[in-house]
Amino acid sequence: MILIANIFNQYPWLFAVIAVWDLAWKGLALWRTAKTGRHYWFIVILVVNSVGLLPIVYLAIDHFGWFKPGSRKPAKTVTTSKRAKHS
Repeated sequence: MILIANIFNQYPWLFAVIAVWDLAWKGLALWRTAKTGRHYWFIVILVVNSVGLLPIVYLAIDHFGWFKPGSRKPAKTVTTSKRAKHS
């Protein structure tokens, strides 16, 4: 614990950088969870202070669609209409 205190005493700007880093990732992840309706992730990300790691994990999981099959938007399908030919 003393080592961490020494680091922040030597580099006081480091605390601000870490705080901004965490706020940016947490804000992005919380916005995404609210938009997609995943309330359990919203609560976990809000409560757990992980210096941006948990929000990054959530955003990666959400981006690659690893929550459940079909959770991502399906690809657009092309439909053709059959028109009766008038002669």
